[in-house]
Amino acid sequence: MHGKELSFNNILDIDSALRAIRLFTEPTVAILKHCNPCGLGSGASLAEAYKRAFATDTVAPFGGIVVVNRRLDMETAIMINRIFTEIIIAPGYEDGVLDVLQKKKSRRLVSYDLAMLEKPANPLEIKTLTWGYLAQDWDLVSESISNWQVVTQHQPSQEEMNALIFGWKAVSLLKSNAIVLARKDQVLGFGIGQTSRIDSTSLAIWKAHKYGHDLTGAICASDGFFPYRDSIDEVYQHGIKAVIQPGGSKGDEECIKACNELGISMVFTGVRHFRH
Repeated sequence: MHGKELSFNNILDIDSALRAIRLFTEPTVAILKHCNPCGLGSGASLAEAYKRAFATDTVAPFGGIVVVNRRLDMETAIMINRIFTEIIIAPGYEDGVLDVLQKKKSRRLVSYDLAMLEKPANPLEIKTLTWGYLAQDWDLVSESISNWQVVTQHQPSQEEMNALIFGWKAVSLLKSNAIVLARKDQVLGFGIGQTSRIDSTSLAIWKAHKYGHDLTGAICASDGFFPYRDSIDEVYQHGIKAVIQPGGSKGDEECIKACNELGISMVFTGVRHFRH
């Protein structure tokens, strides 16, 4: 709708933004950089959701991409406009909002139809290889929560379960190995793309503390299983009370034992979202 022509990278970022926002029904804002979320929040309004998303990491959003799942209102638009944002994506813009946002000539403004989020237009996700192509069905992150299994003595509270659901959606969007630390409506720390699970865990904790987040009572979501108990011990030291992971490791019993010793609840989903 406005701004310079979209580049190859811009289009990839837009696709990643739409993949992220499609998982949430309540007013939600996702902020992305280089196809990875750096902020994610939900709330009673877009303005509340944006405050939570921006608070996740107050440095990374500069030059980033913001996507929302409601018509963009003036209050939220003014907050977004306080820093340089490369692309803003919304299913619509309330009266006067475009006039404000179009004052920055290089910013791209994009609109989309909410119906396009229901399922991908193409049935397969295709990667280009040096000798051909690799195709697979889209990961729609649509498994039933009824199949999740609490494997520890301690059961998650309803608030913790809501946070586990939110965190599981969030971690499915990240490049593996991935860890998310979250509450029911906000991500507090992202650990993205590390070559060991414990490194992703340590990174998520470091990021959360860097931006002033208290992790007491928060949850930890992991896109793949924990091979050892080291990540469990690490998050416990910072007040995490519940963990969600796919399960399926030889180290499952060790991790369950660790959670039982530490009074942490743990949920196995039986499904992993391991993005490469």
